[in-house]
Amino acid sequence: MIQCAAMKLVTYQKQGGDLGAGKRRIGVISERGNADSAAVIDLSLAFRWLEQEAGRSSDAQAVAARYGDDMLGLIEHAAVALPAVRQVLAAEHTGHLPSSVAAEPISTQREHVQLLAPIPRPVSMRDGYAFRQHVAAARRNRGLDMIPAFDEIPIFYYTNHLTVVGPGPVRVRPLHLDGLDFELEAAVVVGKTLRDADVATADEAIFGLMVMNDLSARGLQMHEMQLNLGPAKGKDFATGLGPYLVPREDLASVRRSTPHGDQYARSAPGRRLPPRTRRYTSAGPMRSGSSSLRTAAGPLSCRGANSSKRNSRRALTRSARRSCQARC
Repeated sequence: MIQCAAMKLVTYQKQGGDLGAGKRRIGVISERGNADSAAVIDLSLAFRWLEQEAGRSSDAQAVAARYGDDMLGLIEHAAVALPAVRQVLAAEHTGHLPSSVAAEPISTQREHVQLLAPIPRPVSMRDGYAFRQHVAAARRNRGLDMIPAFDEIPIFYYTNHLTVVGPGPVRVRPLHLDGLDFELEAAVVVGKTLRDADVATADEAIFGLMVMNDLSARGLQMHEMQLNLGPAKGKDFATGLGPYLVPREDLASVRRSTPHGDQYARSAPGRRLPPRTRRYTSAGPMRSGSSSLRTAAGPLSCRGANSSKRNSRRALTRSARRSCQARC
């Protein structure tokens, strides 16, 4: 069995005059070369090749029915699709992956590709508190003591899944520039239907993780939160995702089991988060969100980040004031 690097799934479109330019596609990053410059393998074409090799119908409709035709479809068909993606990567590694399928190149060099958010339109998005330090600092800034209920409820709010953006410029309006802020977070993709899940079930339902850039207009947020409802307009204008979606099973080397659920962290041996810094894992908001509610595959459950980015926030705000853009 060929041991490959962590799988990096992407949603992308070709640029320029390439065949099919502008069409949204799902792909996987080639394992030949650096991940930031390696080619992108078109999974729809690669799946079509696999179906031809297996002697099954390989038209677009048949391939979509078996593997899905976008990232949400691939997640819903993960039991079949993920092993197939590994088969594609193994074929590339051994030189057996064809260069084209139906006269269309199966891979595209990175300079001819625009990476989008891996899931451009999630089913829904929940953003939850995970770090005690983050919550304590936010309350302290409002002149409030730490709230005991934080240790009782893995709380979350629904953010706007219709304003997801991928890598590149993010347009913001002047009203967002008062305290424009960002937080580096982990977006957890739910891969299975959940209802009244316990921690272990929630962990097993995770399809994968990706980077999330949680953008906030703090001035607008603080003004509207005086009414104790929200957040609303201060948080719903943009959320950055990507560029890669990595399946859970490819994160085994950085996954650590705890009584509260699995944690994912790449750190030096023996290094741990400060005591009582993190209270909840990814499974916490997922468990809470599935209480008395059927949660289908596809939503994102996002973990609120630590609060040590003050200088980066200032730099982002200065840049945004100059150009009315922020980069995720």
